Amino acid sequence: MKKFIYTGQISDGSDDRIYVTHLIVPPSVREISCYNRSLSYSSVVHIELNEGLERIGCQAFLSCISLTRIVIPSTVRYIDNEAFSHCSKLEHVELNEGLRWIGGRAFASCCSLEHIRIPSTTIAIGWEAFACCHSLAHIELCEGLLEYMGEGSFRECASLRRIRMPSTVREIGRKAFSSCRRLVNVELNEGLTLIDVGAFRECRSLQNINIPSTVRRIGEAAFTDCKMVHMHLNEGLECIERKAFCECKFLEFLKIPATVEAIGESAFANCPNLVAVEHCDEIEEFVAGELIRD
Repeated sequence: MKKFIYTGQISDGSDDRIYVTHLIVPPSVREISCYNRSLSYSSVVHIELNEGLERIGCQAFLSCISLTRIVIPSTVRYIDNEAFSHCSKLEHVELNEGLRWIGGRAFASCCSLEHIRIPSTTIAIGWEAFACCHSLAHIELCEGLLEYMGEGSFRECASLRRIRMPSTVREIGRKAFSSCRRLVNVELNEGLTLIDVGAFRECRSLQNINIPSTVRRIGEAAFTDCKMVHMHLNEGLECIERKAFCECKFLEFLKIPATVEAIGESAFANCPNLVAVEHCDEIEEFVAGELIRD
């Protein structure tokens, strides 16, 4: 096994790429720089990151297709965009307390990853951070500081079945869980205010979800093509955007609270089994699967 100690500058051949299987990052290194061609696309199998490291830069280990395991030290605050993206054999990722930010596509297309725990110190999960992790079946979002689930953060995680939001989350971003087609149960937290565009679109196994009373807006196509049978929308909801529940072919019962001020075009279009609708007096018609408001 060929070992290499990373010092911040590596050169091994004309293309600056290293050909090692075991990489050691010593405590003296504070940052692995962005777009470091020496490390991305490398043949590395084992990486030792030591306490003292604070930042893992953009594309630092992009497409290290032989890497199977990584432990992020507690001193790391930031994992930048695409840091471990397309590490297709990466099965185990340990994120420790102290981590603040997970960048866009940081672990996207790590198709062997089965479990991830997001520490309580993490504030935000970036755009498509874990998108297309097709084996990812278990996500643990720890109570703590997490406020925002980025756009497409867990998009197309085909093995994911359940998700529970911690009480601090305020927004679920656009397409955050779209096309998670085995997702059955979602537990949303009081304090959540926005379910953005397409957040759960094409979650075709999703049967059980309760919208908290703190949610003010359900975005366009947020639940299009889901499998819910009953939908209870709590007092406090103000806006249901266009196509929000379109193509929910199993939906039978719907209760719309009096606080709703606007319902978008085709919000409930093509819901052929929707036979019972409770609503406030201002909503006067229910025609061909579409709610129409004066």
